[in-house]
Amino acid sequence: MTEQKEQPKLLSEFPKPSYEEWRAIVDAQLKGAPFEKKLVTQTPEGINLQPIYVTKDAETQVRSHSFPGSFPFTRGTKVDAQSINSWLVCQGIPYPSARAAGDALRHDIKRGANSVRLVLDQASQSGMDPDHAPDHAKNGVGSGGTSLCAVSDFEALFKDIDLTTFPLVIEAGEATFSVAALFVEYLHKVRTPVEKVRVTFVFDPLAAALSSGSLLTKPQTSIEQMAALIQALPAQAVQFKVFGIDARPYAEAGGNAVQELAYALSAAVQYLRLLNEQGIDPVKAQPQISFHFAVGSKLFMEIAKLRAARILWAQAAAACGCEPKSATADLYACSLHWNKTKRDPYVNMLRTTTEAFAAVVGGADGITTAPFDLLYGSPDEFSRRIARNTQLVLNEESRLQRVIDPSGGSYYVETLTSELTARAWKLFQEIEQQGGLIAAIEAGSVQAAIATTQKARMADISQRKEVIVGTTMYADVNEKLPQGRQIDCEKYAAGRVQEVRNLRKSASCAASLKPLQDATKPEFSTALKAASEGATLGELHAAVNAKSAVSYKVSPLHLCRAAEEYEALRERSDRYRLRNGQLPSAYLATMGPLSQHKPRADFSRDFFEPGGYRVISERGFETAQQAAEATLASGAELVVLCSTDETYPALVAPFCEAIKKAKPNMVVVLAGYPTEHIEGFTASGIDDFIHIRANNLQLLTRFHQLIGA
Repeated sequence: MTEQKEQPKLLSEFPKPSYEEWRAIVDAQLKGAPFEKKLVTQTPEGINLQPIYVTKDAETQVRSHSFPGSFPFTRGTKVDAQSINSWLVCQGIPYPSARAAGDALRHDIKRGANSVRLVLDQASQSGMDPDHAPDHAKNGVGSGGTSLCAVSDFEALFKDIDLTTFPLVIEAGEATFSVAALFVEYLHKVRTPVEKVRVTFVFDPLAAALSSGSLLTKPQTSIEQMAALIQALPAQAVQFKVFGIDARPYAEAGGNAVQELAYALSAAVQYLRLLNEQGIDPVKAQPQISFHFAVGSKLFMEIAKLRAARILWAQAAAACGCEPKSATADLYACSLHWNKTKRDPYVNMLRTTTEAFAAVVGGADGITTAPFDLLYGSPDEFSRRIARNTQLVLNEESRLQRVIDPSGGSYYVETLTSELTARAWKLFQEIEQQGGLIAAIEAGSVQAAIATTQKARMADISQRKEVIVGTTMYADVNEKLPQGRQIDCEKYAAGRVQEVRNLRKSASCAASLKPLQDATKPEFSTALKAASEGATLGELHAAVNAKSAVSYKVSPLHLCRAAEEYEALRERSDRYRLRNGQLPSAYLATMGPLSQHKPRADFSRDFFEPGGYRVISERGFETAQQAAEATLASGAELVVLCSTDETYPALVAPFCEAIKKAKPNMVVVLAGYPTEHIEGFTASGIDDFIHIRANNLQLLTRFHQLIGA
C-alpha cells in the first residue's frame, strides 16, 4: 500500500491577525487623530457604523439564525425550491385614464412585468367622481394616478388580462371600501372567482392622514368599513388583502429606518386591536395585512430594514395571539421619492438600481421600480422599460432569485439588522406607552420626531455631509433636461362620468344606494348591489359615509425631496440666464504653481456648480494685480481667490483693492478659512469664505442674492 504524503498546511504558517493588531496599525496611520471621529460614521438612525465588522459583532445573531420559513423569518418566508427568492415585478402604470393605463399594462405584461401597482389619482382616493371634485388642480384629477369611477373603468383597464395569474396592488386611499365594491362587481361581471384573484389593497388611514393632514372620516370608521369587507369575503379568498400598512410617508418626510419600522409596526398593531373590537380576531386579521416600504440608496441599511421588518412583525403578531408559524410579513418595496432629483435625472436610474437590488436581497415579495423621469410627469415607454428591465436583469442575468437571503451571515448586515430591530422595538414600546399610534399622532409626537430627523438630514445635505450625486456634488450646469409631460386635469374631469350615468337606470341605482345611506354600519353586500346597478365611486363613497362624515384632522408630515432647495437655486440660475444670456459666473483667481492652487480650485468648482454657476478657471497667476485684471476681463459676477493660507496675507489686500476699485459690487470670496486673518481679510474686502465646514446651501443662496440671481 502506497503511503500518502501529508499535504503542507500552508495556512498554519501564517498566523491569523487579531482585531487588536489591525487596530494598532490603523491608529498608527491616523497619527493621533481620534479613531471614532475619523473612521466611525453615525447614521440618521443613531447607529455608529464601524469601518470593519468581525465575528464577535454578529456572533449571537448568526448562531441564533432561523432557517427560511421559520419564526421569526429573518431569512425570509419562502422555503420551496421553485420560489427561493422570487418576487413580483410590480410595476406602476401612472396614466390618467383607465384606457391609457390598460394599454400600458398590456404592453408591459408582454415584456416581463408579472404584477401591477395601480395607483388611483387623488380625487379617486378621496372618494370623488372627477366631475364632482371641487378643485380639479388641487384634487389632482388624473394627476399622479389613474382616474377611476365605475365598473367600466376596470373593464377598460383589465381587458384581455387574466387576473387569476396576474397579482394586483391597488392604492385606493380612503375610497378603498368603495373601490373594492367596484372591483369585486367587475370580477362577478367577467365571471372570475374572487378566491382565485390575488389583490392587495394599500390602505393605511393613519399614514393617509399624516400625508394630507385630514381624512373625511375618523380612522375608526375606516376600520369598520374594512371589517365589513373582510367579513363579507369568502373564506377561500385567502389572497385578498385589505390592509396595506404604508411606511412610505415617514421615509418621504425624511424619517429614518428605525422610525419607519416602529411606526409601521404600531399602525399594524393598532389596526389589529380595532378589528378585534369589530369582532375579527388577530388570527383572522393578520393575513389581511401587508407592509409597503420605500427603499432608498443606503444599500445595507435598506437590506437590514426589510429583514428587521419581518422579525418585528413576527414578534408583534405572536404577542397579539397569532400562531408564530403564520406570523409572516408580506413585504412590498417601492423606490423612494425623497432622494430623486429633477437635475441630472438619469442618475435616478442608478438610484433605482441600487434600491431594487436592496429590495431583492432584503427579501421583498413585490418590488416597484420608479421610472427615472417620474418628476417630469407621466413616464414614457422608454422610462417604463428601463424601470422594468432593472428588475429583469437582477432576476434573469444576476440570477438573484436562486439564492435565499444572500446577505445572511454578513457581519455588517447581521449587526445592522439586530440594531435596527432593537431600536425599532424600543420606539414601538414608547408609542404603546403613549396609548398607541393614534394617540401619538394626535399628540404630535410622531410628527415632531420625523421633523427633527428631517431637519438634521437637511442640515447634513446643505453642508454636503450627505451627498446627492448630480445635484449637491458633480453637478452638470450644461445639462439638457427632459421635457415635462404634465397632465391636463380638466380634460379628465368632464364628460366621462356622465356617460356612465346615462347608461344605467337612474331609479334602480338611487334605490340601491338608499340602504347604504340609511345603514348604521357598512354592509359590503349592499355596496356590491349598488355597484351592479351602476353606482359610481363618488356615489358609493358618499352613501357609505353618509352618517359618519366627521372629518379627522391632524398635523401633517412635511413631505418633500432632499434636493428641492438646491433645485430652487438652479432654477434661479436658469432665470438669470434668460435675463442675461448666460449663467452666473464664478471666476477662480488661482495664484502660483499648480500644486499651490489646485486643491482649493477643485474644491471651489465643486462648491459653486451645484448652485448653477459657470465656473471659469485659468492658469495660476504670479501677482495679485495680474489675477485682478484677468478677473475683471472675464465679466464674472463673483471671484474666488484660490491659494494657500501662507500666501494669502500678501495677496488679499492688493487683490481686493484692485477688484473693488474697478467693480465695487463684485463679490469676492476666499477659498479657505485662515482663522487668525478672518477679521483683517474681511476689512480688506473679502465678502465671505468657503471651506469644508461651510454651509454650502446657505452660502450659495447668499451669493445668489448678492449678484441678483
